[in-house]
Amino acid sequence: MTTYNYQDNIEKPVKAAGILFYKQDKGMTKFLLVQRYGDKKKIQHTSEYQDLGGKVEKCDNSIAHIALREALEEVRDMANINEKSCMKQMQKTQNQFYVHNSKYLMYLIEADDIIENLKCDQLYYEPWEHDENHGKTKCMLKWLTIDEVDNLVINQNKIAFDDTGINVRIISVWKRIYKVFPIITYQE
Repeated sequence: MTTYNYQDNIEKPVKAAGILFYKQDKGMTKFLLVQRYGDKKKIQHTSEYQDLGGKVEKCDNSIAHIALREALEEVRDMANINEKSCMKQMQKTQNQFYVHNSKYLMYLIEADDIIENLKCDQLYYEPWEHDENHGKTKCMLKWLTIDEVDNLVINQNKIAFDDTGINVRIISVWKRIYKVFPIITYQE
């Protein structure tokens, strides 16, 4: 398997990468997350909100390519992603967040001019080789406000009873991401 190191630092190996898209909507920062649905006994990350990402594959020629390929795979026919514009945004180091414990690189990318024809809040199916039946997982793309994501992160242990969670890698970089965006409350 090809090995990539973040910023050519051998102490920062990258085994997976993803994109956390954001936008400004009526003065509020929102993040595009995918939520998976299914049986927790069969699917590891069911009911969990995640960025669009995954593991390195043989076809990947860079860390950015891992993230873009995974985002394209995960949105499938639910959106069009402008690959060239996305790759350009991923080159900016201020948009990169390394998660040491999972060897994951998350790119924070503004969705304007990159995502078109997005179908949110509609169920779709993603092939998921990690469940025991090698079947499909029900997914939904959702825009969550900065406050909604912050609430999921802060209350991670308190909300376990309702089977809703947020991926550990988002929790790991949230304090750094959160500093990039002031909380803006939109009032009609």
